[in-house]
Amino acid sequence: MPDNLEELTAAVQALPYLYQPIFGYEIQGAKPIRNCEDRLADVKKIYDALSAELRRPLRVLDLGCAQGYFSLYAAKWGGVVTGLDFEAANIDLCRLLARENADLKVNFVCTRIEDFLPTVKAGEYDLVLCFNVLHWCSKFSGFEVVQAQLADLAQKIDIGLFELALKSEGIFQDCNLPENYRDFLTGFSFVRVLSYNYRHIRPDLAHVKRPLCFASTKYAWFENLGLLKIDDVLVSPRGARTICYFCGDKFVKITNITDEAQYGRAQREINFLNTFGGQKGLPRLYITINEQDESGMRIIHVRDMIAGKTLREKITNGENFDRWNVIRQTLEWMVLFEQQGYYQGDVGAHNLIYTDDGRIYPVDYETIGDSPALYLWLYSAKLQFLNFINFILEPGKSNEYTFPLPMYLLNLKKHVTPRQYERIAAIREDEKFFARLYEILFEPEKDAEAYTVAETEILAIERYVSYIGTKTQEHEEQIAEQQRRIEELEKIIRERLT
Repeated sequence: MPDNLEELTAAVQALPYLYQPIFGYEIQGAKPIRNCEDRLADVKKIYDALSAELRRPLRVLDLGCAQGYFSLYAAKWGGVVTGLDFEAANIDLCRLLARENADLKVNFVCTRIEDFLPTVKAGEYDLVLCFNVLHWCSKFSGFEVVQAQLADLAQKIDIGLFELALKSEGIFQDCNLPENYRDFLTGFSFVRVLSYNYRHIRPDLAHVKRPLCFASTKYAWFENLGLLKIDDVLVSPRGARTICYFCGDKFVKITNITDEAQYGRAQREINFLNTFGGQKGLPRLYITINEQDESGMRIIHVRDMIAGKTLREKITNGENFDRWNVIRQTLEWMVLFEQQGYYQGDVGAHNLIYTDDGRIYPVDYETIGDSPALYLWLYSAKLQFLNFINFILEPGKSNEYTFPLPMYLLNLKKHVTPRQYERIAAIREDEKFFARLYEILFEPEKDAEAYTVAETEILAIERYVSYIGTKTQEHEEQIAEQQRRIEELEKIIRERLT
């Protein structure tokens, strides 16, 4: 019991609204507008995860703390808490409750959020709580001001938890609310909804659900995985259609669904990961979330990270690599997919990862599906793969995105033997095209004539000589040895023909 129950009761009666339960007490006749236990569970999970990550109690800022319910609980968990509210009656009650819980490290300030935020220093707070108050800030100071202040705050804190009023509720017409509630949080790199909570106990507003958002520039959060530290972010150039987060050994992707075609691509990616995830080093799929509300639909998934450079980066940087080995590994993936009725619809240097140990992995799974027809290209996956071969072998002479059909095979002609060329031209309509192509390029027939085998080896040696560079002095001895081997093979051909 408080030292002065009458004083506490009087403080509660002086409130304009009782938004929250009274921390630690039940006051007769005082029924809060909102049951806060649902949100408290979410806050506790985030508090515990961040405290474990930082290995210390958190410094918490509670914006619009009302009756101090969340502030006092955060202090009870060990946090050092600052709560602020512009209603003097709220702060009077909060200070009385703080006095009754003198062992808690909590301080309450009577001020407006818009006046306080510019004073916040980088690293001063770890966790910020802000529940159902930004619409009032937007009313008094304007949406653009609040949005800019939150963007600044995003660079100074680790995590923010925001429950936001919706324009569609129809009761805040004069609050300058955006059509999309997420516009408040554009300054944060990662935003996702933790839960949707009922706002009021009033029957006329009981249907309203407000999103409780996790927002951070430093972390992504998933209950089964905890906090994932964000190392880098890649935003799709096409209107933030997709946002990718590189988080240590995890990769997080948020796909903002804009139309049916985009939904189909996202589903293909999820289906592919469910089918092939974990096979031969392909990433495992950990989490899939379909998030849909009045702000739109988002598909979020978390999978393993494949570390390395894209093949395009290596080519652009002028780095040496075994180009036929890249083709061989890429074709092995095509064969694996083909065996299970899947086809890669956009094989290119931009969506192949070259790892430090020389392995090649596909990373664009939106274009892998159960149809051989391409999703992003004008022609078939088969012909496009031949163009990919041309580009890898001669990136300076071949355009990765050329479409003229006759050029696919004509360009390939100078990179394979005449017999290989004839066989490739003959399998264009083969149902097992990629398996047959692999046999032609990398598994010479056992009953092939000697000159064919020799021609194949000569071609492979010439590729190797080209790879190590004829002008590189340190490789002169290797080149000479390979040229001697070519002379021996040419002798075999002459003897066979005579």
